[in-house]
Amino acid sequence: GAPVKATKTFTATQANGTVSLEFTFDASALRGQEIVAFERLQQGNDVIAVHEDLTDEGQTVRVVEPKIGTKASSKEDGGKLINPIKTVTVTDAVSYTNLVVGKEYTVNGKLMVKSTGKVLMYNGKEVTASKTFVATQANGTVSLDFTFDASALRGKEIVAFERLSRGNDVIATHEDINDEGQTVRVTEPKIGTTATSKEDGGKLIDPITTVTVVDAVSYNNLIVGKEYTVKGQLMRKSTGEVLTYNGQPVVASKTFVATKSSGTISLEFTFDALDQLKNSPQGKSFYAFFEFLVSRQLQEEWE
Repeated sequence: GAPVKATKTFTATQANGTVSLEFTFDASALRGQEIVAFERLQQGNDVIAVHEDLTDEGQTVRVVEPKIGTKASSKEDGGKLINPIKTVTVTDAVSYTNLVVGKEYTVNGKLMVKSTGKVLMYNGKEVTASKTFVATQANGTVSLDFTFDASALRGKEIVAFERLSRGNDVIATHEDINDEGQTVRVTEPKIGTTATSKEDGGKLIDPITTVTVVDAVSYNNLIVGKEYTVKGQLMRKSTGEVLTYNGQPVVASKTFVATKSSGTISLEFTFDALDQLKNSPQGKSFYAFFEFLVSRQLQEEWE
């Protein structure tokens, strides 16, 4: 509520020299403003010299107007799509402008679930990241890594919120839940299967010693360029038990790289249908197909 002023009284020990005045004020509401020092030299009550020039650069300081922008992406491939797996890392590149070179700053970030507007939780804690750095130039970029469990976030959009601080003061924010640049999406892979006889493409199989069933597995919402594995097994419908052949479960798998988000991959299952017929309590057997689509990095865990 008072003008920002300063004064100093001194005795001249020589004809020419320098004295310093210090002005303390709140700069938080002065972003982008130029502040000019006006000075008057007095002897007693008489003003004997003035320096009051609003255009003098020497008398001027400027309050910077820091700004930040962010771009969130998968750390693995730099894309905007994330597989729904247990451990994923999102990297948020925080670009900044108008910092003071040589000063120390801190970027604090957190991940938000767009559909709920709430902070994403992982192991009972908010998913956050922080980095402190010294600005070597006015404009630049720092990156934060956020690690979390995406397995329960199928179809969800995750948004990175960032704040830039100088000491205890927040000097810039980027917290827009609708900003696509700050957003990544967890995919929601889906599969469907169609089982047929390899011999004629039909749904009926003769009870002969060796038969092969082809199961066409259609998939949707995969990430192009990622490696996936489809695994399947045959089940006896009447009992719910896994079908066996030569003492082993009848299974098949295939690993492929998705060249598009939707497509079809086929698995082949070979078994002894005659033996299954003989061992069926009802004198006939029915089979259901259970299919699993897993990313390559989850293959060992699935097994």
